[in-house]
Amino acid sequence: MLASKKLKIKALAAVVSMTSTFAFAAEPVDPTNPSLLPAPGEGPNNTVSITQEEIASGDFPLDIISQQGMQMFSTPFNTYDGLGDGPLNQATKATFGGRPSYVQPNDDLPFPFPRRANGGDSQSCLECHAVGSAAVIPTRFTVGGVGGVSNHVLATTNFDIADEAGNGFARVDGRPINPPFVFGSGGLELVAMEMTKDLQKIKKRAKNNPGVFFDLKTHGVSFGKIRWEEHAATPEAVAIVEEQRDLRYAHACNPEGTSLAIGDPIFGEPHNIPDQWADTEDGTVLHLDVSQVEGVGPDLIIRPFGRKATRVTTREFDCDAMHFHHGIEAEEVFGEEDHDGDGYINEITIGQMSALAIFNTTTPPPFEMELSKEAKRGKTLFKDIGCVDCHKPKLQSKDKILSYHFPEFMPGLEIFTPETKFYEVDMTTLGFVENNRGGITVPAFSDLKVHYMGPRLEEKASGASDTANGSFITARLWGVADTAPYLHDGRAPTLHEAILQHDGEAFTQRESFRGLTNEDQAKVIAFLKSLRTPEEI
Repeated sequence: MLASKKLKIKALAAVVSMTSTFAFAAEPVDPTNPSLLPAPGEGPNNTVSITQEEIASGDFPLDIISQQGMQMFSTPFNTYDGLGDGPLNQATKATFGGRPSYVQPNDDLPFPFPRRANGGDSQSCLECHAVGSAAVIPTRFTVGGVGGVSNHVLATTNFDIADEAGNGFARVDGRPINPPFVFGSGGLELVAMEMTKDLQKIKKRAKNNPGVFFDLKTHGVSFGKIRWEEHAATPEAVAIVEEQRDLRYAHACNPEGTSLAIGDPIFGEPHNIPDQWADTEDGTVLHLDVSQVEGVGPDLIIRPFGRKATRVTTREFDCDAMHFHHGIEAEEVFGEEDHDGDGYINEITIGQMSALAIFNTTTPPPFEMELSKEAKRGKTLFKDIGCVDCHKPKLQSKDKILSYHFPEFMPGLEIFTPETKFYEVDMTTLGFVENNRGGITVPAFSDLKVHYMGPRLEEKASGASDTANGSFITARLWGVADTAPYLHDGRAPTLHEAILQHDGEAFTQRESFRGLTNEDQAKVIAFLKSLRTPEEI
């Protein structure tokens, strides 16, 4: 970041402090309890003060809001910010508030942190998202970058270190996680929103034409086909329609249910809100046939975030990540409830979460360097062997404006309604290039689809099928030159090894790469090493 910009942000931050009503996010459930009040010489670390009303007012420029969001991203939360879980509960080892600790509790340290299994592993986002480039020595650090091997999160309820099961390896009942970067997230969120809206429109058209298959194509990506099937309105069928309608409404209205049930990436398969039954005016019942849908859940909602494609927006992701990694509970999810029993509520305000989401989605996108002769040939080979079938070089949006909404999910799962918009940003001001459609080019090298990658990449989370364990959203390759190690769990130190780990739906492409001469393989790698992360944010 240039010195002049640093000074500007510092000055703008001072304006926030002067104009905002200062209040720490976390509030003790019992203000008279001495154990919940700061010890001598101590106090909360979270001093972000911007409010939702200030952001929505339009009086504060993006630099101020982004600076406050960066501070949220970088703050090492402590006990008085609501860090950590409450009492240990051995009966619920895999749940927030009950995750077992590696440290023995005592009177002076009743809720040990951060030594909690299945999360509860860090004080700040920055701890695991700080490497801007691992391709230079020494490493270049950047707020919002990737994590190194030591930052990998291991979510597990059972780790068979001694290999008592005789698998030939230490089987993990869970999912190891390789922290990604946040660069360019706004472009991804924008194009994913548009894709979702298109798929929902196709779904409505299909509903008006029962029995006819409709192609689910949007933004150059095919998600298969759907059709609505017409059935007689038997009492059983009508009961299913009514149950599904009640379920969707309750799920959308229940903040805690929304946060913890949609596509939990740790202990189960992604859960999609039912929306596959409907009644008609002529007394029949419709059922949505999703047997030919591919790469997206039956709700036809594109979720670009999380390696399992489980989160629609960075805000949704951040609410879960704050809770999972820090035990920090967002006001918008838990309200006045101390869900984890640590003695604090309102640990992140709505305004603070908005600032964090805006920071994450206004970071600049990765870029492609000027290609050498070898890299140009490698780019052609990358296409010829079929890698672009999934790693699509560019997604084109129709709009250049990213809108921010609160709440994001309305009853009936109406997503991003105009009434809930509180802020917007022109993505072309962040480094995205405007296209000839009035939108932006998002050179992410991904189709935002979920693909089965075969048994060699399968995770081992119990309760999930082999297909679910081995399925991942297409990795975004922009910035890949700077982000080793690779794959969902960081098992591949080099790009060459990462390619050879591909299997399942990518088997043909892997074998095509393996069949290239050593010289041509090197050219493909040279091309991939031209895809760099931004040096400044």
